[in-house]
Amino acid sequence: MKLDIDNDVLHIRLNPLEVVLSQHGSLHVPLDRVTGASADKPKSEWGQIRAPGTHIPFLVKAGTYLGGQKKEFWYTTIGMPYLVIELTAWDYNRIVLTMSDNTTWVENINRAIK
Repeated sequence: MKLDIDNDVLHIRLNPLEVVLSQHGSLHVPLDRVTGASADKPKSEWGQIRAPGTHIPFLVKAGTYLGGQKKEFWYTTIGMPYLVIELTAWDYNRIVLTMSDNTTWVENINRAIK
């Protein structure tokens, strides 16, 4: 997965394996829809329904997850630090990723939305 910010859009480009596991293409999020980013581990709710995606317990959680009034995109793997992107008035309420340079992206995203 590769992230970049260009023309006030956060681009999350998934590689072919990530596309297959998440059953979703790359994401292009307008920065005016991003309310913040953090490196905090999110709580995964029991009532979430995977629609569509892949879940291999303790290894991979990938795809669209629905729960209550929330719609989230997850692409997380075991042992990697989190990047959580909070959104408003967009397709998803939250995007949850894992990546080695998560703190750099937390700073980049929060700086870009100010």
